[in-house]
Amino acid sequence: MYKEIQRTLPWWVYLVTIGLSLAALLFCIYLIRKSSTIGEMQVSVLGSVLIILIPVIIVILVMSIRLETLISSEGVSFRFFPFQMKMRHIHWTEVTNAAVRKYRPLAEFGGWGIRFNVRYKETVYTISGNMGLELELKSGRKILLGTQKPGKIEEVLDIYFRKPERN
Repeated sequence: MYKEIQRTLPWWVYLVTIGLSLAALLFCIYLIRKSSTIGEMQVSVLGSVLIILIPVIIVILVMSIRLETLISSEGVSFRFFPFQMKMRHIHWTEVTNAAVRKYRPLAEFGGWGIRFNVRYKETVYTISGNMGLELELKSGRKILLGTQKPGKIEEVLDIYFRKPERN
């Protein structure tokens, strides 16, 4: 069995998240300082708490994002947490082809994350990088799972998918 958990996000995601948090904090300080009456100050403080809370929730959400991939003799299981709470399982009998391939996240799919390419009936789950496990299903759909360990995925495919009795 092979298990990979990716948590690494591009550096700019952290930079944007921290920037939004700092901007919200500065805006809150401005609102509180601008308040001239106690009633206005109470509204400003409440608004400030909400304005600060939203970026904090976003930071927590961004930091918790991870792609979990599990490959076994049964098939491939994956989830893109926290957007998918349950593992999705694809049995090897549903797969017509499985291969590691290089892809261009921005050019092919518009970036990282959960992406859909309607033209090619492909769903992509990627955190960072440009290598992934592409599964072609009997239904005609494709699923691409990003990986930081393409060599290890190739080895696991040789064991579980490209077995001599499958050829």
